[in-house]
Amino acid sequence: MARASRNSGPARVIPLARVLLLCLGVLWASCAAAAEEGAWETVIAGHEAAPPGMIAVDKKRQQIFLFERHSPLRLKSTYICTTGQATGDKMVRGDLKTPEGVYFVVQHLTSGLDFTMYGKEAYTLNYPNPVDRLRSKTGYGIWIHGRGEPIAPLQTQGCIAMNNPDLTVLGSALPPGTPVVLTASFSQSSAPDPEREKTVRALVRKAQAWSDAWGSRSSKMFAMYDAEAYSQTTESFSAFKAQKERLFKSLPWIKTSIKNVQVLEGPGYWVTWFQQDYAAPNLSTNGVRRLYWRESDGELRIVGMEWVPGMTTGTLLASAEPAIPPVEAAPRTEEQDDRPLPAAVTVAEAAPKAPAKAESPKLDPPKARAPKEDPSAEIRRAVETWRKAWEKGDLDDYMACYASNASQGGRSGADAIRAQKEDLWKRKAPAKVVLSDISVSASGSRVRVRMRQEYADATGDGDKGVKTLTFERQQNAWRITREDWSAR
Repeated sequence: MARASRNSGPARVIPLARVLLLCLGVLWASCAAAAEEGAWETVIAGHEAAPPGMIAVDKKRQQIFLFERHSPLRLKSTYICTTGQATGDKMVRGDLKTPEGVYFVVQHLTSGLDFTMYGKEAYTLNYPNPVDRLRSKTGYGIWIHGRGEPIAPLQTQGCIAMNNPDLTVLGSALPPGTPVVLTASFSQSSAPDPEREKTVRALVRKAQAWSDAWGSRSSKMFAMYDAEAYSQTTESFSAFKAQKERLFKSLPWIKTSIKNVQVLEGPGYWVTWFQQDYAAPNLSTNGVRRLYWRESDGELRIVGMEWVPGMTTGTLLASAEPAIPPVEAAPRTEEQDDRPLPAAVTVAEAAPKAPAKAESPKLDPPKARAPKEDPSAEIRRAVETWRKAWEKGDLDDYMACYASNASQGGRSGADAIRAQKEDLWKRKAPAKVVLSDISVSASGSRVRVRMRQEYADATGDGDKGVKTLTFERQQNAWRITREDWSAR
């Protein structure tokens, strides 16, 4: 050491640089290995109902893994990533933690992004999922995104960030519907776990039994739910049950079929998802159904549901129609809380370019096409008609704004929406609906309207947030086919 200290200035530069690089490596490792109290540590292993492909994030190692099922599960590639600044599972908004559990890619964003913070693209996830809501978790806007500069460990406010070139490569494996497992840490095993295999087989059978009970209009379907938990995560179970019983009595037949049942384990729960086809005299629809299961009274029961119309489970990774890009701005993460929503833009100004082929699987041609003229003014009138009907509590006029196959929250179909609103408005009639910062964007035959919403009912309860309505032209009128809500 004494000899080294007598080196001339230029000679000291090399060992100093090496020391700095070594320190940086040690810092990365020590940060990534920080203890996570109550963290979810799991084993990832293949089984007969494992998804054909999935993403797994190990927060302790600060790495993201792409797996494919090739008898057994095979690791295809690994990338460096960075997660929340605070360790542990995300519980409340602003806690700087990355959540832990099983999530799914919702959409691919390529516009309206702050390059420094998010790079040139991002993939949104469905946090909070139904079990997160059951556990009273708060927050929103968890993405897998790029970065405008090389990433450092534990850098985000809850998202998963990657270096831009890595995300570009991984992006081909991230179509909407891709399962993403976020863990504190995991190990990979090729050895079968008898207990896990037993549970997986039981869940596949339960999913099929659930579909069969629905198709046969059997009350056995309702015994498969945890009513109290379902009411907290998805919708009022009593309203859901009443609506289904009404349909069971009024419809002469219902046909349901499911295929490609896939299963993953989360922290204290399981998720099954599958391709579902539904047909009845009044409606025909298909998409991906997700059922969230948790043990209740010694049996696995459904505590939450999600429905993604038009999506398929695919042959390798889940695929779906690409979401309409939010042209005025991307949906915000908690890192953007202080940014005001931008001013509205017209459809003519907002028309997005077609996404790259690798990012957009081929779709069947839409049944209806939007007219060539700018529909912005007509859409705004439709929104105002919907607002007035809601504020007045006029159920018939309100439902006239929706397509028969509309989805709203966890509800699928106009009958389900009507039943939930009828039950809710009997108890708490609407009193005030105020909309502002309305923006309109178009993509093909669909038009998306995004706005701030303030709501209050007759008892004085209310909320504020961002409402997004997706319209399609049906029977010579613009009708709502999808309604999304984010409390802010």
